[in-house]
Amino acid sequence: MKTNRNSKLVSRGLQASSTIELSFIMPVVLIIMVTLIYLSLFLYNRVVISRTAYIAALRASQLELESSSKQRQEAEDTIKECLSKELFGTQSYQKEVNVNLQRVSVSISIQQAPFFEYEVTKKSKILNPVRTMRLIKLGKEVLQTIE
Repeated sequence: MKTNRNSKLVSRGLQASSTIELSFIMPVVLIIMVTLIYLSLFLYNRVVISRTAYIAALRASQLELESSSKQRQEAEDTIKECLSKELFGTQSYQKEVNVNLQRVSVSISIQQAPFFEYEVTKKSKILNPVRTMRLIKLGKEVLQTIE
């Protein structure tokens, strides 16, 4: 009978020690999981902002024959359209669109937390499709005369 009581006491002691160990381990595991989720959301927003800036610059540069105010408006509309649907965790962002005769530059910055800040700048060259095709034809003619 004495051994039976002792074995019950020993088994109860082992169960209590595992509970105490889990009370130390579980908060650490939860903190790591929450941190990984938050970092994945930050990386998602980085990809969305980078892609949006590139698309906005490209769309504005394709309006080559339009005025710079129309190009700027097209880039700003594209930014608003993309980021209003896809940005996660924050809706505040700063944008800057610069248009000159040769290229369109789009900068977008976002701050998700005091230490998670990201800024991206994408540029796209404005091409005149007629002039580009003429240069390609001229290049082909030059290559044919060389041969």
